[in-house]
Order: sequence, then structure tokens, then C-alpha cells
Amino acid sequence: MFRMGDLNYRINIKDGTGMDTQGEYEEVLRVIAAKNYRGLHEHDQLLPMLKRNNGAFTFFEEADIDFPPTYRMNKNESGYSNKRFQSPSWTDRVLVRSVCGYESKITQLSYTGHHDMMQSDHRPVSASYVVATDMPYVNLSASKSVVNREKC
Repeated sequence: MFRMGDLNYRINIKDGTGMDTQGEYEEVLRVIAAKNYRGLHEHDQLLPMLKRNNGAFTFFEEADIDFPPTYRMNKNESGYSNKRFQSPSWTDRVLVRSVCGYESKITQLSYTGHHDMMQSDHRPVSASYVVATDMPYVNLSASKSVVNREKC
């Protein structure tokens, strides 16, 4: 199962000057300029949601992010917008979840942001996958159902 779209999770530097402050906004810009996307991603609000055992994103995964944040951009020009000191973030995401036992059948090839498409304050993201399928169908027995995933 793929889940994609504007999930609206933001960067929140917990030990920083506070959420949606000028100090946090400027700190995030410094981290982006240094291209430390992995370090910035550690402050992403979505990460704890992916690690929870209940909720909307249980058992979903996301590939490593190795591109600059794609939200709050200036429309029709490069650069980040400073609206109410909202830190640049990865709000648009692509997540994947496999049926238990079939995880190896999904291989992600790419995950990137498209900063050259400037029509919106969101820059689009894309991901590509190879998905191996079983023909003519996948028989989901009770031991391999999504509901009983904890038994894997």
C-alpha cells in the first residue's frame, strides 16, 4: 500500500528556540545550507508516528530523505518563504507498507524533490519502486494478514 500527499508534518527542532520562531526558522535554513538533510530529518514530526504501534501510519516506512525540504517555498521563484516563521519542512511524502512476509517484493529506486517546479509553495516529490507480484493473485492467509502483522 502506498500513501502519498501533503501529510503536513513539520520540522520541529526540539532543543532549539521554539517551534515557529525566527530562531528556529534561521537554524533550519543553516542546516539546509550545510546540506545536512539527515540531521534535519531527525527533527521531523512524522518520525515518531512511523515508530508507533498504533495510528494512521502503523507499519508504514519511508526511504531516507536526501533532498532539501520541499515546503514553504516561494511561488514561481526559488527560495523558502517566511510565513509566520514556519520552518521549511518535508510535508509532501511517499510512504509504503507491505503485507507481512512480502516486504522483499518492494524495492524503492528513487525518492526526490523537484525544486525546479515552482508553481506552488510546495515542491512536488516523487518516488519510484519495483513491485514484484505473484500471479494470478496473492492469497492472504490468516497468518500473513495485515491484521496479524505482529506475528511475523
